[in-house]
Amino acid sequence: CFIMFKNYLKVAWRNLMKNKVFSSINILGLTLGFTCCFLIGLYIQHELSFDKYHTNHQRIYRLATHVQGSTYGEGIAKISGPWAPAAKQAIPEIEDFTRFVMYGQALIKQGAEQIYEEGGFFADSSTFKVFSWKLINGDAATALAEPNAVVLTESLAQKLFGDSNPLGQTLNIGNEAVYKVTGVMQDPPPNSHFDFSFFVSLSTYRSEDLQSWTANNQYYTYLLLKPGTSSEAVAKKVDNLLNSNLTKEDAKAYTPFLQLLPGIHLNSNLFREIGTNSDIKTIYIFGFIAFIILVIACMNFINLTTAKAANRAKEVGVRKATGAGKSSLVKQFILESLMIGVIAGIVALVLSSIFITPFGDLLDRELNFNIIENTAPFIFLFGLIIFTSILSSIYPAFVLSSFKPVKVLKGNFSFKSNSTLRAGLVVFQFTLSIALILAVLVIGSQMNYMRQKDLGFNKDQIITVPLQDNGSVAKLDQIINKVKAIPGVVSISASSNQPGGNDWGIPYEAVGLSKDQQPSMRCLVVDENFLNTYNIKIASGRGFLKEFATDSG
Repeated sequence: CFIMFKNYLKVAWRNLMKNKVFSSINILGLTLGFTCCFLIGLYIQHELSFDKYHTNHQRIYRLATHVQGSTYGEGIAKISGPWAPAAKQAIPEIEDFTRFVMYGQALIKQGAEQIYEEGGFFADSSTFKVFSWKLINGDAATALAEPNAVVLTESLAQKLFGDSNPLGQTLNIGNEAVYKVTGVMQDPPPNSHFDFSFFVSLSTYRSEDLQSWTANNQYYTYLLLKPGTSSEAVAKKVDNLLNSNLTKEDAKAYTPFLQLLPGIHLNSNLFREIGTNSDIKTIYIFGFIAFIILVIACMNFINLTTAKAANRAKEVGVRKATGAGKSSLVKQFILESLMIGVIAGIVALVLSSIFITPFGDLLDRELNFNIIENTAPFIFLFGLIIFTSILSSIYPAFVLSSFKPVKVLKGNFSFKSNSTLRAGLVVFQFTLSIALILAVLVIGSQMNYMRQKDLGFNKDQIITVPLQDNGSVAKLDQIINKVKAIPGVVSISASSNQPGGNDWGIPYEAVGLSKDQQPSMRCLVVDENFLNTYNIKIASGRGFLKEFATDSG
């Protein structure tokens, strides 16, 4: 058996070397197909892996709510502060919970070092019980237990303290508040549905809405359910809890529901998501594209192999005349296809290693190409090579092995069978190729539209400088006057944020509209120069004027 396999292998290699151009075209077609499928497979694997690194990811749910009569669409990702603690006490199926409140961009001072840092959150002391983020330094059970405690990610700790131990050190965050470093944790992996750089203990958060059941939905809330618990049953019990603690009208406005943690990234599009989520439809689209590319590569291989069949007629005739059976010929041609597939797979791995970084940058993802840490994609590629090679070779193998040796050796052989099928494969292949090209053109035009779309304000040549400490804000007028004197500064404005940044939701009522027709209103606090600085057009009326005292109201 080994000798026969060795002979098959030797003949297959000789045929590849004898027909170098033909073999190269086949290898190139399969290589491109395998490379595209492998890279897309890495992307799909990454998207499906979000938040699954947590030990209890199948028991962690986010508590969100629908709000009747609002414009929140599918619901809002944040809820009121007391819901989770009350639910933990009243519902035995809830093992634990944790809540997060956005800290927002913060000015952090450590000695002479001052940096602005995004991604801060107030967090409950139970955070490290619910989630599996590991502390490098500090005690996970007590790190967020006391007020004014802060846990830093490893990268932020390195930025602030270098190689020295930050535990027990103090920081000034925001408006001169002093925080004690009680822990350093590993940076969250890229497959997390939200990113962060530090946690401040939630007991530090001083807000009246902490005890309000209806005010300012500000709390991203996660529940750890006991094994075997029905999330629908828990959501129903939370709903009953609201009925017991709210007025009938307020309770009617809320319909709580639970979202499984690993499903948030691809299946959640709520108002005020904690991070930018993707969409499961994207996975389907990418998977379909990979499938189409692979089908085109296989069809190309089948067409070229069958087109070359006539040139191998004498070989088949001689081998049949010397006693070779149809099964041995089929095995021979399948092995040749496997050899081409293996070579294409090896080249595809080399190309993937080259293009993995630009492909990841294009999709804004960190894809894992490490075969030791991430073996699944490589096993997938190996299976893809075997499956594709065998599938693509079955038809050509049976066509080639079906030649009649008598006709071939007499020289009156002509290969005309199944020309309709080959023509159909060619037409189908070109149809798929044209469809992909059109899809690329459409997607390209959409990307250009997004890049060139008029956003309603000027975003070019504008520099924003955050001012978050009390000293800078108190000297705002002096800062503005000094910046105005800098050559090249055309206009300057102060605002609570920039267009597209965080704003405020404000309570109001539009007179003459019913409650279910009230549009949501967002508020951005600006000065009299804001509209001119950003070149925002007024639809009607006028902008703010400093000489009108009433404009301040």
